[in-house]
Amino acid sequence: MTGESDAIALVRRETDTSKGGRMSLNVPSEITARVANATTEIVDHETFVGICKASLPGAVKMYERLRARLDATGEDACKKCFHGFTDEERGHVIRACYGDAINRELNAHFGLVLVRVAPGRVAGFTPAASSARDFRDRVFAHSAQRAHEDDAVETPAIIDHPDTLREIERVYPLAFACIASHYGRPFAHRATEQPLFGQLVEMLSIRPYRFLLEDAFGPIATVNCCRQIGGGKKEGEKPKEETPRQKSDDTMGDMSWDFLVSRTHQFQMQEPYLLDC
Repeated sequence: MTGESDAIALVRRETDTSKGGRMSLNVPSEITARVANATTEIVDHETFVGICKASLPGAVKMYERLRARLDATGEDACKKCFHGFTDEERGHVIRACYGDAINRELNAHFGLVLVRVAPGRVAGFTPAASSARDFRDRVFAHSAQRAHEDDAVETPAIIDHPDTLREIERVYPLAFACIASHYGRPFAHRATEQPLFGQLVEMLSIRPYRFLLEDAFGPIATVNCCRQIGGGKKEGEKPKEETPRQKSDDTMGDMSWDFLVSRTHQFQMQEPYLLDC
């Protein structure tokens, strides 16, 4: 269990997704038009990273600080809090931890894997460390939070056990119910659906929580913009219910898993001037 209480309240105030500045990626109109009807990956890595860096300077700041620390120490992992980051910059970092395409492409660009290990902490791992068999154990080990300087967040390490799901459900009731109720089928929710969307971003950007949720409900894909997308099963796996479900505007239809987490689909999901996360 995590035992948040006052610590969670502080983090929620610092990263409230219903307030603050606009956080959508600033995608040029010509690219928005080009990707509008795409069904395969058509956005290259360099273009995508350039837009993410320009739109999320707080995330760039965190990547650079983690990269410098890894280079200085020669270690394969390091941890950092949000000390020295504005509320808007914190939002940028959380966005980079939440969105699959954004996280994957920025990781490749900076040569490290950015992970939000707890509400008030992130960690940077070398690619080798992130692919090692003990990566999950190390993510949970890094999740302990201790107060220092102007950072009052202090919680014990998140426990890698199914019982922790009860605490996740307590802290993020709407988001947890959403994931659980869509088990075995895709879904989408717009950022205007507050407080649900805010809870989904908070909950799923914390990697230990996502590990446990995927253990319980299957793989989850996140598109960090106007929609949050979950697929209870990857493409090719049969859902528990064999009865076909009627398609609606809130489902992802027949998109492949690879396209769900693609750079192109990330850009398709942008809504100008939408306050999301």
